[in-house]
Amino acid sequence: MAKDGSLIDVETKITHGWWNGREVIIGGVARDVTERKRAEEALRKSEEQYRAIYDTSPIAIELFDSAGA
Repeated sequence: MAKDGSLIDVETKITHGWWNGREVIIGGVARDVTERKRAEEALRKSEEQYRAIYDTSPIAIELFDSAGA
């Protein structure tokens, strides 16, 4: 949860080990990946829109890179 109370997406990494025959957590890190998740969702929507236009176009569509290939 962010300082303002809003929910955020986090990625966690936890390191564990053994002490006296018992598994223990040695350390952990959590990082905010909210912006990455938003960017991934925006890309997914953009690709979905592009695919819908491409698949339903009544005319032929050709794509070329800057070299004309």
